[in-house]
Amino acid sequence: MRLFLILLLLLPLLCPSTMLAQTAALTHPDSVDFRVRQQLDSFKLELQKAESQKLAEEAREMRKDADKELDWVVKMMGVLVGLITIIIAISGVYWLRTQRQVAEALRAAVKSTREKVEKEIRPQVEAVLVQIQVDARAAADEKVKGLTLQDIGQPVSKDDLKRLREVDERLKGMEQKGGRLTSNDHFLRARRWQEDGLFDLALASYNDAITEDRSNANAWSGRAYCLAQLERYDDSIRACKEVLKIDPKHHIASNNKGATFLILKRYEDAVKAFDEALGSEPNYPLALYNRSMAYAQLLKKDDSLKDLKRAVVLNQDYRADAKAAPAFEPYRSDPEFKKIVGE
Repeated sequence: MRLFLILLLLLPLLCPSTMLAQTAALTHPDSVDFRVRQQLDSFKLELQKAESQKLAEEAREMRKDADKELDWVVKMMGVLVGLITIIIAISGVYWLRTQRQVAEALRAAVKSTREKVEKEIRPQVEAVLVQIQVDARAAADEKVKGLTLQDIGQPVSKDDLKRLREVDERLKGMEQKGGRLTSNDHFLRARRWQEDGLFDLALASYNDAITEDRSNANAWSGRAYCLAQLERYDDSIRACKEVLKIDPKHHIASNNKGATFLILKRYEDAVKAFDEALGSEPNYPLALYNRSMAYAQLLKKDDSLKDLKRAVVLNQDYRADAKAAPAFEPYRSDPEFKKIVGE
C-alpha cells in the first residue's frame, strides 16, 4: 500500500508531460480552479479596500476628536489668560489705591507737622526777619543822611555819587532779606542810575517810585528829565505837567518843561515855562540861564543879557557855559556879553 502511494507521488516526476498538463489546466481561464482563484483574489482585494476605508474613517474621526480637544484647550487658555489679566488689573487697582492712600497719609502727616512747626516757630522767625529788615533799613538810612542832592538835571558831587552807590547797595541787601522798597528808595536808586548816565534804568526806577506813591512829585520830575534825555520829548512834557498838578510851585518841573521846549525850538513856550519856574523861585539860576538862551533865540538881546547877568551872579559856573553855548553866538563880540562872561 505504501509502495503504491509512493509511486503515485513520483509519477508526475517520472512523467513530466503529465505534470505540465495539470499545470496548464490550473492556469487556463476556462478552468474552474482558475475562476475560483480569481474570485478569491477579488474577494481579498475588496476585504483590503474595506479595511483601508474603515481605517481612513477611523483616522478622520480621530482627527476630528483631536481638533475638538485642541479647540477646547485653546479656549481654556484664552479663558485662563483673561482671568490672569483680570487678576492683574484688580491687583494693579488695589496697589494704586493703596499707594494713593499711603501718599495721602504722608501728605496729611507732613502738612500737620509743618503747621505745627510753623505755629511754634513762625513768631520767632518773623521777629528775626523784621529785625533784619529794620537793621537793613537803618544801614540804608544812615547812608542817606549825608546826601545833599542837587536839583533834577544838575550833576551831584563826587561824594554824593559815592553815597548814592552805597545807598543802592544797602537797598539791594534789604531786598534780598525780604524788605520792600519805599517810593523814596526807588527815587534814590533812580538818581544813582541817572548820575551814571543809564537813563533807561533810571526811568524804570522812577516809574517804580511813582507806582509806590503817585504823589511823589520828585519822582515825576526825574521821570520827565530821563524821558527828555531819551528824546521822548512829548512824554517828558506830559510828565512835567503831572508834577505841576501835584505841586503847582514845583520850579524844577517848570524849568525842565521849558528846557524841553528849548530843544523843540518852541521858544515862546519855553519863556512861559521859565517864567513859571521863576515865579515860584525868583533866584533859581538855572531857569534864569535857560530863559536868557530862549530870549537870545527870540533876538531879545536886552532881556537875554539881563537874565544871563543874574544867573552868573548866582552861579559863576554859567560864565564858562555861556562862552560855549551856541545860543549866544550873535553876542560873542558884544562888549556887555564879554563883560558878563569875564572876557
